[in-house]
Amino acid sequence: MKLRARKIALLTTTLAWPACALAAQTSAPVSTDTVHTGKVRTHARSVKTSAHPPAVTQDAPHTVPALKTAPAANATVPAAVTPTMGNTARNAVPAAENISVTGLRRSIQQDIALKRRANAVVDVITAQDVGRFPNLNVAEAMAHLPGVSVDHLFGEGEKVSINGTDPALNRIFIDGHDVASADWGGNPNDPTSRSFNYSFLAPDVINTLEVYKSSEARLDEGSLGGTVIVKTRKPLDMKANTAMLQAGWLYNSNSGTSNPKGSALWSWHNKKGTFGIMLSGAYQKENLARAGAEFFGYASGSAFSAYNPTITGGTSDDLKNARYPAGINAAYFQQQRERQTYQATAQWRPTEELQFTLSGMVIHGNYTNYNQSEYIDPTWAAASVQSVTVRKGLVTNATFGQTSSALPAAELDSIYRKDPMGNYSINFAPQWDHGPWHLKADAGYTRAVGGADPYYMLTAKSTVPFSYSFTGKSTSINYAQSPTDPATFSRNGVTTQTVNGQQVTGINVGGAEWDMTYDKEVYGQFSMTRDLNISFLKDIQFGAKYVDHDNLIQASSVSYYANDGFNLGDLNYVLTPNGIFDGLNISGNGTQYASVPKGEVEKYLSSQQTIWGGTDFGASEDVREQIAAGFAQLDFEGHRWRGNLGIRLAETVDNSSYFTTEDSGLTYTRTTSRNAYFRPLPALNLSYDVTHNLLARFSAAEVIARSRYADLAGALTRDDQSQTASGGNPNLKPYQALNLEGSLEWYFGHGDLLAIEGFYRDISNYVLDTTHVENMYNRLRDVVTPYQVTSPINAGGAKVYGFSPSLTWQIWNGFGVRTNYTMAFSDTGANYNMPFLSRHNVTFSPFYEKGKWMTTVNLNYRSNYFNQVGRLNSKDMTAGYMQLDYTLSYNFYKNAVFTFNAQNLLNETYYQYSTVKDAPTAFYKNGRSFNVNISYRF
Repeated sequence: MKLRARKIALLTTTLAWPACALAAQTSAPVSTDTVHTGKVRTHARSVKTSAHPPAVTQDAPHTVPALKTAPAANATVPAAVTPTMGNTARNAVPAAENISVTGLRRSIQQDIALKRRANAVVDVITAQDVGRFPNLNVAEAMAHLPGVSVDHLFGEGEKVSINGTDPALNRIFIDGHDVASADWGGNPNDPTSRSFNYSFLAPDVINTLEVYKSSEARLDEGSLGGTVIVKTRKPLDMKANTAMLQAGWLYNSNSGTSNPKGSALWSWHNKKGTFGIMLSGAYQKENLARAGAEFFGYASGSAFSAYNPTITGGTSDDLKNARYPAGINAAYFQQQRERQTYQATAQWRPTEELQFTLSGMVIHGNYTNYNQSEYIDPTWAAASVQSVTVRKGLVTNATFGQTSSALPAAELDSIYRKDPMGNYSINFAPQWDHGPWHLKADAGYTRAVGGADPYYMLTAKSTVPFSYSFTGKSTSINYAQSPTDPATFSRNGVTTQTVNGQQVTGINVGGAEWDMTYDKEVYGQFSMTRDLNISFLKDIQFGAKYVDHDNLIQASSVSYYANDGFNLGDLNYVLTPNGIFDGLNISGNGTQYASVPKGEVEKYLSSQQTIWGGTDFGASEDVREQIAAGFAQLDFEGHRWRGNLGIRLAETVDNSSYFTTEDSGLTYTRTTSRNAYFRPLPALNLSYDVTHNLLARFSAAEVIARSRYADLAGALTRDDQSQTASGGNPNLKPYQALNLEGSLEWYFGHGDLLAIEGFYRDISNYVLDTTHVENMYNRLRDVVTPYQVTSPINAGGAKVYGFSPSLTWQIWNGFGVRTNYTMAFSDTGANYNMPFLSRHNVTFSPFYEKGKWMTTVNLNYRSNYFNQVGRLNSKDMTAGYMQLDYTLSYNFYKNAVFTFNAQNLLNETYYQYSTVKDAPTAFYKNGRSFNVNISYRF
C-alpha cells in the first residue's frame, strides 16, 4: 500500500513537472483575472464572440446590466464569481439600465451563471438567501434538476438517482470531503451503501449544491452517475454580524400531529476581514405514519397442489406453475424523526495570500419507530388449503381452514426500535495563493453512529381459518375470528428446550436485537495549481489524497421466554386506528386489529426469562478500506473553446473481517479477506462557444464506483421470519464505466436557458445479487431449516444511456418556469434490470416572484423502475409516482419572510410489485405534509 502510494505521488509530480518547468522559464505575465475557488473553476477572459454573466456576490442583490448587443470585439467580460477564500468579484461591468433581482430569480440566475462558466457538465442550486434553501429537504431540491430522480418510500426524498444509476453509486461531499454515514435501524433504504441519507442534512447552512454529471481528474473517484458537492457558508464571505432566525411547524396528515422546527445562524468577522466565526444550529421534529399492505415475495403453487384444493380458473398443472404470495401483511408503521444539527466555522487570513479554515459539524438524531405487523403465511397453512383461484399465472384467491398449533399460519409482530444516530465531522483547510501558485489542503475526521439500540419484537400467533384475495389494485384479508378480538392472537405451548447451551422451560415470545453501525474516516489531501497562461494552456493542477475508512457493524441478540401462555387480552392491548388503510383499496376484517403499545412491548419482554444469544455472528462485520489517489489535470482555453484533460490514479485495499460457519450457524469462525485493485482514470472535458449564446460541451471519462460495505464482507444477515438471508462477497471488484456526456446550451437571456444533455454509461463489473438455498439455524423456531440466501457477484456489463432537455425561462413580469424531461434506457444483456432507472422522468415547476410575493408549484413524475431483488428472488419494481408540492412566501416586513410549503398534495400511492403489476409487493400512503415558517435576517 505504501509503495503504491509513493508511486502515485511520484507519477503525479512527474506529470506536473514539464508544465511547471516551462512556466517557470517563461516571462509571460500571469493573468490576475483567474479566480480559484473551491466550487466551479471560473476564468475571466477576453472574448470576441461570447458575453458571459456579470460578477455576483452572496449578500447583495444581484444587479444585472442590460446587454442588448454583443460586446465589442476586444471587450473583457468577467465571469460569474462566487467569493471564496476572501476573493471578491473583480472587473465588474458598470451597470447601465440596472434591474435589481433578489430571491428565487436571483438564485436561478446564479445557478445558470455558474453552470455556464463550468468546464464540466454541471447543474447548480444556490440558496436564495442566508438560511433560505429552495426546499426543506436537499433531495427534494435536487429533483428540480435534469437527469435527477428521487425515491419517496417514506414520503420525503432520501435516495437520489443521477442519470439512471443506482443511488448507491453516486457520492456526496460536503465542503470537499466525505461524510461518514450510519442510518437508522430497520431502514430499507439501503443503509449500508456509501450514499449519505439526504434527509439528515439540514439545508439552512447550504450556500450552493453542485451536481457534476461529468467527471474531472481533480474530483474524487467513486461515482458512476454523478458527484454531489455541497458548499456551506463561510464567515469571511458574509457581512459582519449577519444573523438569521427561523421558526416554524411541520404537520403530517397521516400522523395527525404537528411539531416545531427552527434554526439560527450568526456570522461575524473583524473590520479588517482577517478573522471570522460562523455558528449555526437547526432543530426539526416530525411524526410520520404509514399504513399499507406488504407481500413477502411469491412462491410456487406446487406447495398447494399436493393437498387437492378446489381450483377455479385453471387445472392442477396451472396451479403448479402459478405463483402465490408467501405472506400478506397489514402493516402500520409510525416514526418520530428528531434531528439537531450544529455547525461552526472559523476562518483566519493572516496575510492576503494565506488563509486557514476550521469547520465542524454535529448531527444528533432520534428516528425511533414502531411497526405493527399482522400477516398471514399461506406456506405455513398449505396443508389446510381448501380452495384457490388461478388467474394470469397467480393464485389470486385462496381459502384456508384451521391450522395446527405446531405450525400456526398467521402472526402478529409488534416491533419497537430505538434508533439513535449521530454524525461528527471536523475539517482543517489551509490555503496559500502566491502569484501563479495556489495550494490547498484538507485534513479531517468524520464519524457516524446509527442503528437499532435495540429493537424489541413481541410475537403472537393465530391458528384461525383465513382467506385472501388480491389484484394489482386491491387486497383483501379476512379471518374467521375478528383480529380485533384480543384472543385471536396468542402464544401457547410451554416446552423444555436447550437454547444457546442453556436449558429453558417456557414459550418463546420474542426477542431483542442490537444492530449498530460505526462508520469513520480519517483523510488528508492536497492540491496545487500553477497558472500558466502560455498560449492556450491556462493552468495545471496536481494533488494526492489518502483515506483510511472503517465500517463496523456490531450485532447481538437475546430471546425472551414466558413461563405461561398469553393472549393479547392479558396485556394492555389497544386497537389500531380505524381507517388507516383508507384510499389503498385494502379490505376485510384484517384492516383493524388488537395490538400492543410500544411501551408495553418493552415492559412485557423485559419481565420474562432472558436467554442471551451473544454476538449475532451472521450480522457482524468490519470492512477497513484504504485509498491512495493522485491526479494531474491541465486546464486549457482558446478563442472559443476551453476545458481540461487529466488522469486520476487510485489504489484501493479492502480488508474484510467477518464470521463464517460450517455447521448451519451453530458455530462461527472469524475470517479475514484482502482485496486490492489499482485503476487509472483519465478524464476529458471540452466546451465550445458555437455562437454568441450557444455553448456545446463534450466529456469522456473512465470512472469507478466501489461496492457497498456490507457487500464486501462475507457475513450473512438472516431474517428468521421469512427464512431469507443476505450476505456479501469480499472478492468483489469495483463497478467500472466509460462515461460519455454531451450538451448543447442556449443562454437566451439573463436567467434563461434552453439545453439538451445526452449521457452514456458503458458499465463493466456490474454487481448483481444471486439467490441460492442454504440450510441455516433458525433462532425463532430453534431448528435448522432451508433459507433463500442472496449474495452479490460481478455479473458482467451493462449500458445506460439517454437524454435530458430542459428549459428555464423568466417569461414576463415575474412569471417564469423551470421544466425538464429525462428519457433513460438500459441494456443489460442479461435477465435483470438496472436499479432505480425510470424510463421517463418529468419535472414542471412554474413560478411567480414580484415585490414581496413568491410562489411556485413543483410537479414531478417518474415512471416505474426496478428496485431490488426481494424475498424469494422476487424482482421488486416500483410503479410510476407523481409528486406535487407547493410553496408560497411573503416578505411582510423588511427582512422578515413568511413561508408556507405543502408536499405530496396528491397523497400518491407508493406501489411496488413483483415483475408484473398484477403481483403487488407493497401498497403505501405516506400522507401530506405542511410546513409554516417565519424567518428573519438581521
